[in-house]
Amino acid sequence: MTVGVATNSREMSNYYHFDSGKDGKLSAAFDANFTKVRYFKWDDANMSKYFGPTQNYSLDVDYEMDQNNSLNLYLNYENTNQQFKKFTSASGPFSYLGIYNVDRKSASLTYNGQNDNSNYMLSATYGELKKMLPVL
Repeated sequence: MTVGVATNSREMSNYYHFDSGKDGKLSAAFDANFTKVRYFKWDDANMSKYFGPTQNYSLDVDYEMDQNNSLNLYLNYENTNQQFKKFTSASGPFSYLGIYNVDRKSASLTYNGQNDNSNYMLSATYGELKKMLPVL
């Protein structure tokens, strides 16, 4: 298991990684990352940069059916809920708050095999993206 924190002037992240290692025919890894982007505006700009939270989770599972055949399942989820502020002038009052939301889900199932003459792979994937972008 790994736990970490990263920070700079624009964002702060904490992340977690768990890897089961190989247990018989099965191995799995799980990752989670939580990032908070801080508010930032240049002195002469009339709009801030995007700021707010982002979350990301992934699961990667391998199953070895036998020496020549294996399955892999990969799942990922990302959620971003950021915003920006727009001003009537660079030093003027706040006038608009724009919202940027992303909800992304993806999954894949992959079969890998081999025999004396060839290697082969069959994969099925699914992805879904929902996003709401601001109107400027």
